[in-house]
Amino acid sequence: AAIDSVLFNWSFNRTQPTVAIQQPQNSTYNSASRTLNFTAGPNTDSCWYSLNGGQNTTLPNCRNKSFMAAEGANTVIVYANDSLNGTAFDKVMFTVDTVLPALSVQQPQNTTYTSTNRTLNFTVSNADKCWYSLNNTVNVSIADAKILHLLRSKD
Repeated sequence: AAIDSVLFNWSFNRTQPTVAIQQPQNSTYNSASRTLNFTAGPNTDSCWYSLNGGQNTTLPNCRNKSFMAAEGANTVIVYANDSLNGTAFDKVMFTVDTVLPALSVQQPQNTTYTSTNRTLNFTVSNADKCWYSLNNTVNVSIADAKILHLLRSKD
């Protein structure tokens, strides 16, 4: 009996898909309206994203998209899939801060004083840093945003 044999040589060169997010960046923004700008390839079949661990949102034709981020810390993850089920993702964390700081100066008041010693009394909210300048001189940092501070005029 004759034995027939068939020999197959397989060569497989597989390139996984890639994803790279260009926008948003790891930064703080003063607007919740953001653009998701990314590149995906090669041979990408489908793309989707997730914002802050929420549900996946399909990105038709793997195109960039605008979205609304939440106030505070945000994480966006973009995924890409190819026809062989290879999946890639990229992740970026960013912050949205749309609330402006509020400052109220109680002392000194906007008036003329006869003595040079004055107390700086103020309240501030939603501020990361605080400083003052007396008579347009160098800024002086204030470590505690709710502080009474003695100022001496250089007149």
